[in-house]
Amino acid sequence: MDSGIAASPPKGTHHQHAYQDTQKVTVQSRELPSLTSPGEKVDINRHFDGQYHWSKGIHYVNPKPGDIGMVGPLPASETAHHRDILGRITRRPRDLLRYISPTYGKPAHMIVQSTPQAFGSPQGDWRRVQISGTAPTLLRLSVWAIGDGTKSNNNPEDILLLIGKIIVAIPLQFIVLTWAFTRSRGMTSSYPAFPSRSWDYPKYARNSLDSSPLDATHVTWKGAVYEVAGDQGRLLGPRQLMIHQDGKWALAPGTPQPYIVISYTARQFKTDALGVVGVVEKLAEEMARQAGVSAYWLDYRCRASQQPQLTDDVHRICDVFRGARQVCVVLPELSDLCKQQWGQSMWTLPEALLSPSQTIKFCSPEGTEVYSKLDLAASVWTDGEATRLLAEHYTGLLSLSRLELISLGLEALTTRAASGTPWTRGDIAYALMSLLRYRPRMNPEDTLFQALARLSLANDSDQIVERMICMLPDPSKTHHTSFVLQDVLGAKLWDIEPLCQVAGVGNNEEVILDGCRGVSIRWKDIPRIEYNGRITWKKLGASVVLRSGPLWFILGIILVAVRNYGGVVLLLIGLALVIAAPWSVVTLYGGKVWGQSPWLIGFEGVMPIKEIERLTFGNSIGRLSYAAASGLIGERDQYERVGKGPAFVESPGAPGAEPPVLPPGHRLFTLIDTGAMTVSLFTAARPPSVALICGREGGMLRVVLCHYERSTNCLHKETVLRMETPMLDMAGLLSWVKVV
Repeated sequence: MDSGIAASPPKGTHHQHAYQDTQKVTVQSRELPSLTSPGEKVDINRHFDGQYHWSKGIHYVNPKPGDIGMVGPLPASETAHHRDILGRITRRPRDLLRYISPTYGKPAHMIVQSTPQAFGSPQGDWRRVQISGTAPTLLRLSVWAIGDGTKSNNNPEDILLLIGKIIVAIPLQFIVLTWAFTRSRGMTSSYPAFPSRSWDYPKYARNSLDSSPLDATHVTWKGAVYEVAGDQGRLLGPRQLMIHQDGKWALAPGTPQPYIVISYTARQFKTDALGVVGVVEKLAEEMARQAGVSAYWLDYRCRASQQPQLTDDVHRICDVFRGARQVCVVLPELSDLCKQQWGQSMWTLPEALLSPSQTIKFCSPEGTEVYSKLDLAASVWTDGEATRLLAEHYTGLLSLSRLELISLGLEALTTRAASGTPWTRGDIAYALMSLLRYRPRMNPEDTLFQALARLSLANDSDQIVERMICMLPDPSKTHHTSFVLQDVLGAKLWDIEPLCQVAGVGNNEEVILDGCRGVSIRWKDIPRIEYNGRITWKKLGASVVLRSGPLWFILGIILVAVRNYGGVVLLLIGLALVIAAPWSVVTLYGGKVWGQSPWLIGFEGVMPIKEIERLTFGNSIGRLSYAAASGLIGERDQYERVGKGPAFVESPGAPGAEPPVLPPGHRLFTLIDTGAMTVSLFTAARPPSVALICGREGGMLRVVLCHYERSTNCLHKETVLRMETPMLDMAGLLSWVKVV
C-alpha cells in the first residue's frame, strides 16, 4: 500500500580525500585516547608548499593548496587513530594521499611518477616525480649508443653520430664492466602484497560473533523508537480486518476468512481529509460485496498506530497481499493517467505482483475494469522490459532465478523511486524485501546501500553485494561506487562469479571483504624487472665477445709495449670486440621473456608503448603489449583477440587521434602488469594504490582498483579493470579489508 512514502535513488557518495601528515605524534599504547576522542591539531601547510624536496633518494614536488581546490594557508588538521597490520598504533593528521608500504606495512605519503605532459597539469593531493626507468646501466648505455634496432642508420649524418656515440661509450663501458652486468636481486613469483586489514566492528555482521558488544537493539528516529535487531517473521494472517457484521463495517481482529486488499496511492487520495477517506472506504466496501467476501484490508485502518508494531505491519504488508483473494485498486477515475500514476509508485509494484489472483481489479466511482498482470506491464507500468519479465515470473510463464529476480526488481524499483518523497533512505531495499524470503527489521538510520547490503546478508547465497563490488558504474555520472545496477564493462549481476565474501557492512557504507586477493601498485618509480630468457648460441657468442674484448685489447697493448708486434693483431682484435660490445649487450638482454617478476606499476598520463618498454626494460623489442579487453580505453585487432594502442597515445596529432572525454574530476593513468606483460589505460580521480581481485567474469578477473585513506583505514573504489586469470595465483590472500 502506498501511503505517499517513496524513496529517491542514492546520491553519489563523494569521498572528499582529506589530508594526512607524516608528522608523527608519539603515543604509548596505555596513553592512547579513545578512537572517537578529538585528536591534536597539526599544521599541514609544509606539505602543500609546491616546492621540491628529497626523500630516500627521490626528488619530488609537493602539491599547492590550489591543486586540491583550496586557498592557503590550510587550516590545521586533526590527528586520527590508526592501527597497522602489526598492531602498531599511531595518531597522525590527514594531509596528503597515502598508501600502505608493502615493505614496512605502514602508511606512507604517496609519490606518483608522471609523464612530462601530465607533470605540467594541476597536481592532486599527492607528491609528484617525473617518470624515469631503472633498466640496467650497461643496456641503457648500449641503447643510447646504437639504438635498439627500431631505427636504421643509412644516411651519413646518422653514421657519423653512431661512430661518435661509440667512441664516447667505449671508456664508459670499461667502467661499467667492472661490475657484473648480470647482478640480480633474484626473480620473485608473486606480486607485492597489500599488508593491511580492518580492525573495525561492522554495523551489520554476517555472523553475530563478529558484532560489536555495543550494538544497539533500538534506535530513536523522528521521535519514535524502532526495534532494529533481528528479522521480521512471516505474518500468517492480517492482524486486523474491516469486517461487515451486524449491518455495518467495523475494525476487528483478523480471523481466518476470505478478504480483499485495497491498493491506492496517497497522492491521489488525501487520507487526512474525512470526505475523501469516505470515498476510498465506500469503494472498498463495494468491491468486497462484488467479490462475495465480508472483509477487506485497508492500510490506514488495519495497521498499528504506534511503534514498533507500526513498522512491523508496514513491512509485512506483502504477507497480507499474498493471502488475499483479490487485489482491488481504488482510483479517483479510470483514466490512463490515473492508472499510470498508481503504477509509478514504488510500493504498488510488489502489491500487484504478489497478488495470488492473476487479475487486478481497478475501481472508481465511474465503475470497474479488470487487468491481468501482463496487461499491467503493457499499459499501466511504463518502464518496459523489467516489469514485463517480473509479471511473467509471477504469473508462472517464466521462471527467473533469484539473482535475476533481485536484479530486475532493483531496476524496476529504482525507476519508480524518483517519483515520490522518501520516508527513509533505504526505501528501495525495503520495497524489494517484500519479494524475498528473509526480511531483517528496518533501521531508519540506514542508507540505501546499508539496507540493501543487510538484505543481501540475510538472503545470503546470491552474493549480491559481492557482485556489485565487481561492477563499474558509469564514471561520468554521480554514483555510489558499491551500489551498481548497470556495469559499463558489459556484465550483468549473474555474469560475475565472486571470489570473496562480505563479512559485514560498516557504519559509513563500507563493505568488509574477506578472502579477496590483493596487490600493491607501485607509483614512485619503475623497479628493476628481473626476468629469464633462453640461452642461445647467439647469446653465448655475444657473452664471449663482451667479456673477452677488453682482455684481448689490454693484452695487445702490453705486447706492443714490449715491442712484440704480434700484439698489434691482438690489439686490433680486442678493439673490434670492444667496439662490438654495445651490440653484444643488446643481444644478451634481448630475446623472448620466459618468466619475470610480477609487478603492477602505475604512472600518471600516457605514452607510446615502445617508450614504456624502454623505461621498463632498457630497450624496445616487443615484450609488452596492450591488454585486449581490460577497460573502456583501448582498441583491439579486428581478427585476433590482441590489444592495440589508442591512436591518441601512439599517434598523437594524427587525424582522428582525439583523446577521450574524461569524466569530471578524472585523470588518465597507465598500469603496467609485468605478470602478464600488458599495459592498460584507465581514468580515476586519484591514483589507486591497491588492486583487489574480487571476482571473475567472461574468462577474466574483475580487479577493483582503490586508493587508501589512512584516517579510516579504508579503501576507496576508483575503477574496475578486467585482467588475465593467471594473476590470481600470483596475488596474496587478504583477511578483512574495508572498501567503500
